[in-house]
Amino acid sequence: SVRSEVHYEVVFRGKKIGHYIADILVCNEVIVELKCCKNLLAEHKAQVINYLKAARLSVGLLVNFGRHQLEYTRLHG
Repeated sequence: SVRSEVHYEVVFRGKKIGHYIADILVCNEVIVELKCCKNLLAEHKAQVINYLKAARLSVGLLVNFGRHQLEYTRLHG
């Protein structure tokens, strides 16, 4: 199963402080974050790791379509 724009609450010290919206969730196990930029940055990786923590998941894919050749990174939360 695949779902898009999945919302996750962010809780810090027992209080809701915001939410994240993951681009794609696959089989309720893998978050896929899509980018279209010149280069993937540390901020992009941190974003996916934060999504994984909020969702209590362990695997994420960061995919960049902005280069001539597809760029992707597998991340763990």
